[in-house]
Amino acid sequence: MPRRSRTRSRLWRTLDQAGAHLRTRPERRVSVLECLGHMTDSELVNSARYRWVLAESEPALVGYDQEAWWPVWTTPRRSGALLDSSQP
Repeated sequence: MPRRSRTRSRLWRTLDQAGAHLRTRPERRVSVLECLGHMTDSELVNSARYRWVLAESEPALVGYDQEAWWPVWTTPRRSGALLDSSQP
């Protein structure tokens, strides 16, 4: 099985196992859903960087402030909205 398929299967299994605790935040930690959101943000930024490196001779690799992104994805109206409506 390709690595992507295994990763996807593991992520869905983790979401299933979290069940009703998907949004539960243990003390001084993040929820399962927030952790998955962080992984998604990182994938988004890094995949763009990979493309710039491959496509340009001197790419400008801009950073991003993950602390600034955090509030956008942890508000009740946004947090996990896409994930809640998705199925494997």
